[in-house]
Amino acid sequence: MANSANGRIEQIVTEMVDALRAAITDFEVADWPDKPEAFQFYHDNGALLVRYDGSQFTGDAMGDTVQDWELQFVVTVIARDLAADAGIYRALEDTRRVLTGRRFSACQRTYPVSEGLVKRMGSVWRFDQVFRMQTSHIGALDSDTGPILRQTTVEEA
Repeated sequence: MANSANGRIEQIVTEMVDALRAAITDFEVADWPDKPEAFQFYHDNGALLVRYDGSQFTGDAMGDTVQDWELQFVVTVIARDLAADAGIYRALEDTRRVLTGRRFSACQRTYPVSEGLVKRMGSVWRFDQVFRMQTSHIGALDSDTGPILRQTTVEEA
């Protein structure tokens, strides 16, 4: 189903990876791996890994269920250098430039929320960048609710 939550989230991740891959060619760009503890990057400079990080739903569900849906995604940036031409600082800035203001899968424009150092593993640095976007969540409509309209009356004023 194209509008299911999983389908839409996967579509957004794919669109984000495609946008980053097209604009940032000096880093490997991929979906977050199924086994992150086993992930090894082989690119000379580093890797950008995109993952879905959760959602918030707001608004009262009156009548048909329509709520504001805020989605959060994380881009993990892994690199060996901090300030080199192809270092992590440049990758952070390029990622922010590529994603900020971009619309994915009928969502509002993407905006950055935070970024920071997660850890240093030997000579490898890992930073996470958090981005959010908003859209609407529309619940399944139940066609059997409410009375059936059987008759209408028109009155002239």
